Amino acid sequence: MPSGTCPLRPNGSPTVIIDGQKLSGDRVRTDRSWESRFIKALGQWRLVGRFEFAGLAKRPGLQGPIDDAFMDRFVMVKPTGRANSEAIGKWTEAQLGQALSDWELQFRAKPRVVDDIDLTRDDIENSNLILWGDAGSNLLIERIIDQLPLNWTSDTLALGQAEAGAVTHVPVLIFPNPLNPNRYVVLNSGFTFSRFGHMSNATQTPKLPDWALVDISKPYNAGDPDCIAAAGFFNERWQPKTVD
Repeated sequence: MPSGTCPLRPNGSPTVIIDGQKLSGDRVRTDRSWESRFIKALGQWRLVGRFEFAGLAKRPGLQGPIDDAFMDRFVMVKPTGRANSEAIGKWTEAQLGQALSDWELQFRAKPRVVDDIDLTRDDIENSNLILWGDAGSNLLIERIIDQLPLNWTSDTLALGQAEAGAVTHVPVLIFPNPLNPNRYVVLNSGFTFSRFGHMSNATQTPKLPDWALVDISKPYNAGDPDCIAAAGFFNERWQPKTVD
């Protein structure tokens, strides 16, 4: 709670109940601000001074979904190579153009766009990377594809338990950047409410979770399930969720 907003007594340690477990929180500060952090380990909650994450894990500011990448500095990375299929090349080129147009229409600004061959170390360190294309056309996708939870061959596109034909499907997803895990990479997507956001602020909400397999043989609209072959969230360790 920010300064002046906590209704509790200063210097007191509030009791916090999570999942029926009672815990003592940090003290309320004299400026009437208050914050406490808790983690769950081995089935029990406990108070911690700060969050520490071992390995890849979702955390505040790095938790998805796709639209979260556009809440901070980002750069659109344009492919300069040849896609693995003509259909994928045409689709990603069209969707990049649409994403740029949608951003300018909705937010009255032009996104920064760089060719994959011109991406700098500063871009990788300080920006979320919005990568367009496939491993054949985009050097950055080629560089990191083996570190994404995705199997994308010339015939098959698979993510977790979802599978589709690679000739007619393209992945859109968000994931911690393997070259800088404190930033995101996004494959083949702008903000997902672009077809709705101009109508009302009430429609400016994410239309996709962390990932989706898109059928490029159908008109694309992130909010239309007819063109989404599969979609889902990654788990807390950024791995595909499994269905028992």
